[in-house]
Amino acid sequence: MSEASFNYFWFFVPGLPATQGSKQFVDRHYCRDSCKRLEPWRKQVGILARAACPWSMRVLTPERIELGMEFILPRPAGHFGKGRNQWILKQSAPSDPVVKPDLIKMARAVDFSA
Repeated sequence: MSEASFNYFWFFVPGLPATQGSKQFVDRHYCRDSCKRLEPWRKQVGILARAACPWSMRVLTPERIELGMEFILPRPAGHFGKGRNQWILKQSAPSDPVVKPDLIKMARAVDFSA
């Protein structure tokens, strides 16, 4: 399939992304995701993806599907100055997130939401 014929669409999901990582075992026969926000987040991603899709998502084709994701996360308060500098980013603040949530866990949560 050539790049020129590849269909794509874009959509935005507001809110803090949920992660899919560890499971919690409630008893010997039942386990659940440790992130309580996962199911509402997945539902919201699925609804907005279906609404934004210009073609029918129900038709499965042998063609490849490419998924690109961009997560926008709030910075921790420690990355900013104090007092009147509370809106100024410190020079020591990293440019990319280096703490939780993990990118792979956020992508896994979106990947299974459709």
